Order: sequence, then C-alpha cells, then structure tokens
Amino acid sequence: MKKKAILLVSVGTSELTALKNTTVRMLEQVKERFPEYYCNMAFSSEQILAKMNVKSETPFLSVSEALEEHLRNRVEEVFIQPTNLLNGLETDGMLAQLEEYKG
Repeated sequence: MKKKAILLVSVGTSELTALKNTTVRMLEQVKERFPEYYCNMAFSSEQILAKMNVKSETPFLSVSEALEEHLRNRVEEVFIQPTNLLNGLETDGMLAQLEEYKG
C-alpha cells in the first residue's frame, strides 16, 4: 500500500491567532476526515513565513520544505490542497515549487 499525504498550502498570516482559527482548523478537519493519510500544512509566502517563524516556537514549513519532509518519510503520493481563493503570484510560486517534485 502506498504511503499517501495531503498537504494543505496557504499563503499564511502574520497573526498566529488568525492562523489557528483558519488554516490550523482546516488541517484538523482534514486529519479527521482522512485518518489514513499523513496530513500537514505549508505556506507559499516567504515573507509571511519568515514573520510566522519569528513569532512561533514551532517552525512553519515552505512548500519545498514540506515536500522534502514527505520524501524523507517515503511518502509516495501527495495531494496538494491550496487554500487560496484567487490565483496570483503565490499560486504561481507554489506551482513552480511543485514542478520540482513531479514524477
């Protein structure tokens, strides 16, 4: 059986309370709905990611870092679920990072 994962990708927010009420809550729901998958989250905005990591004791991951973690854990198939409402620079950046891992 293949090891599968779901990666929730968000632009992020510089406010940790807002993060807990949005992306973290979505991640919890995904984990409940798909317990057989390894579920985690990543962030597409490098600027927001840097701000988030300064404010938090737990490091947050970029899309590439999350995918590298999946490779180390021998995950064979990753489903990407963006939370962006509109396409734009962040979506383009995320897609560029994902291209490196296609295969």
